[in-house]
Amino acid sequence: MVYKITILVTTLTLISIKSATATESGCWVTVAHGAKVIRVTPAGAEKFIVTGFDYPVSAAIDVRDDAVWVGDTGDGRLTKLTKTGSILKRVYLGTPTRLGIDPRNGAVWVVNWTSNEIVKVSASGNVLFRIPNVSRPRFAAVDPRDGSCWTCDIDTQEIIKISASGSIIFRKKKEGNEKEYVGVGGVVDPKTGQFIMYKSSYMGNPTRIIKFDPRGNEIWRYPATGWMPDGYGLAVNANDRSIWVGETYYRRVTKLTAEGKLLFHVTDLRFLPWTLSVCVGDNSVYVVGDGDISQKTNFARLDATGRKLVSEKRVGDGSIYGVAAYAGGVAVEPSSLGRIRALFK
Repeated sequence: MVYKITILVTTLTLISIKSATATESGCWVTVAHGAKVIRVTPAGAEKFIVTGFDYPVSAAIDVRDDAVWVGDTGDGRLTKLTKTGSILKRVYLGTPTRLGIDPRNGAVWVVNWTSNEIVKVSASGNVLFRIPNVSRPRFAAVDPRDGSCWTCDIDTQEIIKISASGSIIFRKKKEGNEKEYVGVGGVVDPKTGQFIMYKSSYMGNPTRIIKFDPRGNEIWRYPATGWMPDGYGLAVNANDRSIWVGETYYRRVTKLTAEGKLLFHVTDLRFLPWTLSVCVGDNSVYVVGDGDISQKTNFARLDATGRKLVSEKRVGDGSIYGVAAYAGGVAVEPSSLGRIRALFK
């Protein structure tokens, strides 16, 4: 049976690694309803299109060779492409919705949503192991320091940390008034191993951004009191550890410091920002998502201050739920519906 699932979740994780060959620029986007992935220039122009997909929703770059993995929930396959769009490998998994890559060896962590599991696949496409009993996971956030992976079990309302070898390090719940840990997006700070989660308003509790230490203890919540809009997208800039947030409900992007303090909102977007990808080479951020037909936009690029480097435009012919960006010697990938990982020098 083939499923078409749109899980509006975005997580971007930035990774630190030196790469002599990562000299590409621009980004990849997955156009779900258009059944294609597109290589896009930094200016937002379509460089080339790769067809043969059904409902691609996520992308992640292997920084060792600039290849890109694509998760397709329509045909159930995980596909690896060269940087020029040639197919290297296809693996049937079921519903590969979110991706996260270990930059040390190119292994990819895959959210297999309908099977309630996290799957780890080698860079060559072999299934290494499966982690069962993870109900409706929404992200796979990789810590580049040791290759461990963070995710969330929606039904048990737990955060989960898995070692690179597949052992469960811990599963943690929150007790108290806001007892649920229902994460719809997650990223790892590559310098500290701290985990940042976008907590949804599940069961009527406030939406929050929560930062945890590597042992799963809370460091801070944003906002500390009150509510913030629902959303999905998260990205960390490895240079200054700032955090970008896609607040889908308000059609805005928010930037926080590493300590959880508000820097600014970008409020003039005309589309729903599902996925964000920070390019640490120039500190810009790619923002993709979906807008209504009359607005005809789904793509923008912002500088570190929130100014639009690329005016909003429409790339492809449908909603974009995944983005993976290069930045000359620096590569970034979202997994997310995304997750994004970045290389920095």
